[in-house]
Amino acid sequence: MDITRYHIFLVGIVLVLLGFELRSVDSFVLTPTATKFLAEQTGHPVVAISSTVETVAGAAPVLPPKVFRPPEWTSWFLLSLGSVFILQSWAMVKPS
Repeated sequence: MDITRYHIFLVGIVLVLLGFELRSVDSFVLTPTATKFLAEQTGHPVVAISSTVETVAGAAPVLPPKVFRPPEWTSWFLLSLGSVFILQSWAMVKPS
């Protein structure tokens, strides 16, 4: 499958919309399931303790929710990259 100007235009639109979304959001709070998954994947010491406590006490301790704050430059990067993709798609030859 060849990449046409419409594919590049779509990627540009998605990047611009994602950049606008990151400009309007200050932080993301992960769900308890996602926080636990992230802690298990990174080998956080709370996960090892929680499995021991769960075995002894019968109840899993609650992890504090993970808060993700994207850097400010990320939104500007996505906006500029998306606009470059859109301009590039306009400069390409139309498919026949």
